[in-house]
Amino acid sequence: MYQCDWSRYAFIFSIDGKNVNVIKELFSEYPNYTSDKLGWNFEFTKETMATEILNSATNNEHIYILLRDSDRKGKKFSKWETPYIYGNTIIEYDWDGNKKRIIHLDHYGQEILLSEDGKTVYLLTNDYLEGLVPEFWSYDLSIKK
Repeated sequence: MYQCDWSRYAFIFSIDGKNVNVIKELFSEYPNYTSDKLGWNFEFTKETMATEILNSATNNEHIYILLRDSDRKGKKFSKWETPYIYGNTIIEYDWDGNKKRIIHLDHYGQEILLSEDGKTVYLLTNDYLEGLVPEFWSYDLSIKK
C-alpha cells in the first residue's frame, strides 16, 4: 500500500516486473504541487498544504488509516495553520480495498502503530511544540463498536 504524507491519497498496488498495478484507490486527493524556484520538481507552500491528511499502519490481514484533519482538541482546520495535524477516526480495510469498519477514538493523535499480534492499535502524538508532551494511547481492536 502507498500512502502520501501530504494529502489524502492512498492506494493498494502490486508490482509485476517494472509495472506498478493499482489494485484499488482508497483515497484520491492528490497533493497540490507548485513549481519550485530552486529547481526541484515540486514545492509546497502554506497556500497549497492540505489540512486533511492520512497516517497508516498495516499487517497481513488489514490496513488501518488514521484520518487527520484537526488540532489536538478536535477543531477542524479551515486552512493550513500548522504541520501538527491530528485525528481520531480510523478506517479499517482488507487487502482487496473493502472497507470493514470505522473506529472512533476518544483521543486525538498524529500516528498509529499496530502491535505485533495485530490486536492493538497505538495512537500517539508526535509533536514537540513548546510546552507539549507527546502522548500515547492503546486500543483493543477486538472490541467491535
